[in-house]
Amino acid sequence: MKNKLLNTSLIMLLVASLLIGCSNNQKSVKDIKGENYRLTKLDLYSKLDLNTEKNEYIFINSVNNNKAYFTYEQFEKNEGTGRSKTLRIGEYDIKSSEVKFIEEFNNTMFVNDVTCNNNNEIIYACYDEQNHWYIKKLNNLEESIIDEGDNFTFMPKLVKNGSRLFYLYEKINKTEDFFEYQYGVNEILGKGEFSEIDKHKIRIKDEKEITEKEGIIDGNFYSSKNAVAYLTHKAKNPFVNVVILNTGKTKNIEIDGKIHNVNLLKDEVLMSLEDTKTGKIKLEALDYSSGNVAKSDVNFPLYRMESNGNDKVLAIDESFNIYLVDIYNNSIGLKNIDVEGHVQEPVLFEKISEKEFLIHYGNQGMKKKEIYLLTIR
Repeated sequence: MKNKLLNTSLIMLLVASLLIGCSNNQKSVKDIKGENYRLTKLDLYSKLDLNTEKNEYIFINSVNNNKAYFTYEQFEKNEGTGRSKTLRIGEYDIKSSEVKFIEEFNNTMFVNDVTCNNNNEIIYACYDEQNHWYIKKLNNLEESIIDEGDNFTFMPKLVKNGSRLFYLYEKINKTEDFFEYQYGVNEILGKGEFSEIDKHKIRIKDEKEITEKEGIIDGNFYSSKNAVAYLTHKAKNPFVNVVILNTGKTKNIEIDGKIHNVNLLKDEVLMSLEDTKTGKIKLEALDYSSGNVAKSDVNFPLYRMESNGNDKVLAIDESFNIYLVDIYNNSIGLKNIDVEGHVQEPVLFEKISEKEFLIHYGNQGMKKKEIYLLTIR
């Protein structure tokens, strides 16, 4: 759910809506009937020796087989801006509470995503100081490169879908006469190979044309039981590209309105949108096969959606209040999730299973860093 590097040429007209405000109004929502939950505090932070004076913090990238893969980061300021340098890649066993570090970086490296494949090999996406990115595999401390390229705006993101592993990427190549901009989805295969699943390529004379013609919007990558998806634009019009995994076909769903956030459910695209003419907020679940739409009377935007891949999503409003969103009987319900001691604080989520999520209060400037296991009963 993260992208640490943001190019100044970011498509501002489509991404600006993802910024979160600081309203103090608690929203009243219709509770999901029968949806109870349990919160369990995890002990990862007690096992780490974070040096907060050096701006050290951790970022949880993914969870597979009850193991959370995280990066140990150090935020570096540079002429009024900054980005996070990765010091180590770690693994936290949620069941046993065991922590181990898998990789340590002696040179400057920025890891954007980490996960594990079915062979227990660590796969991670990273980039160097020249913004050249790599997809790398780590097996018994032996490192190999699966793919690489020069980025335009966003670094690759990884998602695991069942036994399959995919990455979203963009790359730009320069020749004497033109730029070639390419983006899409590849599947990581065995033996360090990859297969092109969804590929788009355009030739341009100037990099600025990408923001006018087509490209990736925000660099986020979504996964459900049946598909993977990401946001794109064509001539500044936003689309959700849904790649149906059992057929390999891509559906391009045009979005009517200003995007606040999207994510994937089993057969639907869940969208928090704003009508550009009236300013009215709407939450919709569009079935990308049948075209049926489930709607909610929620009148405030949702952000940072994290899907269980089936029928539920965790999200926040503009005040960082947490909601569980549920799709049932062609309708949408919401339930407030209250975490004691954390009121209107920045928070991130990571899916574990259909009934479990991690709730992570770990902002690098936050004093009270904590991780909770959310279990939906």
